[in-house]
Amino acid sequence: MTHPTVFGGATPPPANYRIANSIRLSGSNYLSRTPSSSGNRQCFTVSTWAKRVPGKRQWILSAADEGYQGGLRLDDSDCVIVGDGQTAIGYNLAQQSKGVFRDPSAWYHIVIAIDTTSQFQAIYINGQIQDSASGAIIPSQGYNTSFNTAGRTAYIGIYNNSGTLSFGYGSCYLADYCLIDGQALAPTNFGKFDANGVWVPIPYTGTYGANGCKLEFKNGSALGTDTSGNGNHWAINGLTAADQMVDTPTNNYCTMNPLDYPPIVGTTYATLTDGNLTMTYTTAYMGSSGKAGTRGTMQMTSGKYYWEVKWVSGSAFGGMAVGVANSQWTGSNGLGMGDAYSWSYDLQGSKYTNSIATAFGAGWVLGDVIGVAFDASIGKIWFSRNGVWQGVSAQTDVENGINPAFLGLTGGMFPAFAGQNNTSSFTLNFGQRPFAYTPPTGFKALCTANLPAVTIPRPASHFNAVLASGASIKSSAEGLCPRFLEWIKDRASANNHQLVDTVRGTSAVLQSNSTGTETTYSAPSGASVGWVWNAGAAAIANTAGSITSQVSANPTAGFSMVTYTGNGATSATVGHGLAAVPKFYVVKSRTQLASWYVYSDVIGPTKRLFLEDNSAASTGPTWNDTNPTSMVFSISGPGVNNNASTYVAYCFAEIPGYSKFGSYVGNGSADGPFVHCGFLPRWVMIKETDTATNWYIWDTSRATSNPMGNTLRANQSNSDVNNTPLDAVSNGFKLRSTQGQAVNDPGNTYIFAAFAEHPFGGANVAPTPAR
Repeated sequence: MTHPTVFGGATPPPANYRIANSIRLSGSNYLSRTPSSSGNRQCFTVSTWAKRVPGKRQWILSAADEGYQGGLRLDDSDCVIVGDGQTAIGYNLAQQSKGVFRDPSAWYHIVIAIDTTSQFQAIYINGQIQDSASGAIIPSQGYNTSFNTAGRTAYIGIYNNSGTLSFGYGSCYLADYCLIDGQALAPTNFGKFDANGVWVPIPYTGTYGANGCKLEFKNGSALGTDTSGNGNHWAINGLTAADQMVDTPTNNYCTMNPLDYPPIVGTTYATLTDGNLTMTYTTAYMGSSGKAGTRGTMQMTSGKYYWEVKWVSGSAFGGMAVGVANSQWTGSNGLGMGDAYSWSYDLQGSKYTNSIATAFGAGWVLGDVIGVAFDASIGKIWFSRNGVWQGVSAQTDVENGINPAFLGLTGGMFPAFAGQNNTSSFTLNFGQRPFAYTPPTGFKALCTANLPAVTIPRPASHFNAVLASGASIKSSAEGLCPRFLEWIKDRASANNHQLVDTVRGTSAVLQSNSTGTETTYSAPSGASVGWVWNAGAAAIANTAGSITSQVSANPTAGFSMVTYTGNGATSATVGHGLAAVPKFYVVKSRTQLASWYVYSDVIGPTKRLFLEDNSAASTGPTWNDTNPTSMVFSISGPGVNNNASTYVAYCFAEIPGYSKFGSYVGNGSADGPFVHCGFLPRWVMIKETDTATNWYIWDTSRATSNPMGNTLRANQSNSDVNNTPLDAVSNGFKLRSTQGQAVNDPGNTYIFAAFAEHPFGGANVAPTPAR
């Protein structure tokens, strides 16, 4: 077996501290330790990084026997819970986070600090103290908890329920586990915000106390080794070297994505276990074809990657297939077998795409390991069976880029796997543990350190969302940069949106919920939010189009502000200054009553939307039936080119790791579509194109944890409305709204625009934590 280099030849991301290993807990394996003497039962801290399976209960620490119960856990409700008390009486100490934490694609830093002498208890996630749900129980002063008690066994991974060990909990990964006996510490002892604003681990340099320990999981044969110097080693129970991983908070690895299942409501057709690396199919119904699959957590846009799938149990069935899929694949019709959005090598030895099977290689048998080599830079893929590459004369063909199973696979692909309605299990390996076979030269593990370097390591330098009182929101937002578009909304009151920019003048207001002409800025009366885009350079004349424009452009961030004077022509072009093709832009007359005309590459140049109202996409000549180029956008007719009327346009090109413009199809379920962005979103706007619905806007400044229910509407003056839930996660967003909540009606198409808080990862940045 071969193990990939941790960073696979890539330049490691900047960090002061690198975590080498993690441990994978499956719900039936665990660590245990019985203190020989009591430590401080009133004051202690637990700090660990965790990567989880949402919807499952995972025990970070428990200490209980027949009379006492105490535990810290990631709950099956997706909250973080700490509790302690006597079995016969109930809890004497209890706290539950108000927010939920169900992001499976990255790592959470969790710190629990308890000091009953001062009646202090706190839950911190990624350096931030968490609001408590109702029902918290503050312990009496000096209360002795169940922890650090001589003779009372402590557990990591399971729970002692009145003397009976409770197994069957969900799997998770833990890394850099610290137990501090006798101190209630802040998270800044274990982590910090780096130069890009990302919460990253740092080495703990303090003392551990009598029963304290540090578990780094470095020794595969003794995973419970304490490296604090105290010698407080933990016994391993059911754990083997196969549970030691190199998937860590400083180099996050791909897994399969449980947020990305096909939306089949009320059925359980497959489960992800073992840290989202084992997929087990059942006999339950799985779509009209009986086939279903899911994608990995990472999208491959450039670079060379290798991963493996092993068939570990069950009987053969024709829907088993491994390969890649793009963002349009739903997973409900198998892999390569029901659409043109996926490509696969299947159980019977065929290669599939768009429901067309071609004889290709050997069929699979139980125990086989299927290897996948994908060169995202040139869009080619190869498959192996037990180390023998199929359809080529030798492995050197793969290394030289010839005789691929498929080619032309561009635009960003995800690892994908699909099975069928039989009882079978498969394990996947993206390099977080040793590969069974040596990857072709140049092909690397799929992890954040091997993803392409991002152009914008710190998105807050180019876009941000700021909260302040109405009187100070404008000055607070304008502190980001000298030239900008600033969009201000009173969150507390039904006042108009106000958009100002440094090309038109920062007191000249246009209102997104109105067709009105420019008016004068008026400070909001209530608590407000300001969304600010950095416009880069000062405005200069642009003569690329048939109409000369004034352009303030920030090509690095894919944003420009354009002003021009219409000439009344039925066909005209306007330079936008981006040197890239914009995917989304809006045009508004400054001097006439007129709509905000919206272009989206999803609906194309023959249609338009209107930002100030809720109407569906409609056909019209606005864009002269012509898509934009890297130099100009096209305009035609009244509304965007009246003679002598002045206009402003805000243009956006997509920048990987910073901005995303696209679409999804609703499913009507609270387990809604997952939309991959390649970053943790700071701001998301969604509009349905098929029917009349509002333009909904979320941001992580107004909603600091999931679910994000607070929405503002670009086409309405309403204050914050909390009734349309969405989760912002480390690599995109997940719809949590059901049918009738305007952003997830089944079968309907929605467009979105999103801007980043942090990139998901890349060769030049630390991985973003889970949210």
